[in-house]
Amino acid sequence: MTIPALYTPEEIAEKLKTTRRTVYRWLTSGKLRGLRAGDTWRIAEQDLMAFLESRKAPAPRVGPKHPDYKRWLAYFQRNQGRE
Repeated sequence: MTIPALYTPEEIAEKLKTTRRTVYRWLTSGKLRGLRAGDTWRIAEQDLMAFLESRKAPAPRVGPKHPDYKRWLAYFQRNQGRE
């Protein structure tokens, strides 16, 4: 068994370019999993990666996949010769 890399909240804040307070808020709310040892927190690398994966934004819907595509297409076709 290998010991995973553990980070402090301060190290996570520095890596993610956020504040230490935000990292502590994620930990106490359960959004970011961490290990508590006394009054200190440690975050395993796999928990950090799972947290980042869960926060990914969905891919933007463009083109025919967008719900308003037909409406936009009709608008631009109507107004094509007006300029």
